[in-house]
Amino acid sequence: MTVGTCTSQLLYEIQGPLYYNCDVTADITDVKMEQVGEDLVRVTGVKGLPPPPTTKVGITAPAGWQCEWHMFVCGLDIEEKCKITEDQIRYGKHKRVVSTKASSD
Repeated sequence: MTVGTCTSQLLYEIQGPLYYNCDVTADITDVKMEQVGEDLVRVTGVKGLPPPPTTKVGITAPAGWQCEWHMFVCGLDIEEKCKITEDQIRYGKHKRVVSTKASSD
């Protein structure tokens, strides 16, 4: 990990000085990065701001695996579309995971 790799990741994640999340807005206007050791970067100057009134939704649950799903909701009836999407995700995460491990039977 270097200042360069951290900078690249920030540029990849956000396209401006504000990073909007569902529970906070991160202001990186005054961000500073310093290489303080091998694979060790100190990041300072980030300010937390209130969350935006509209933004992406995050649902997090422990499940033993990681998955990301990106969906853009637009047009009319946004609240209803978001609720339907949330219900589908919550339903799906309660289904049993079927093992794909090969069997010798």
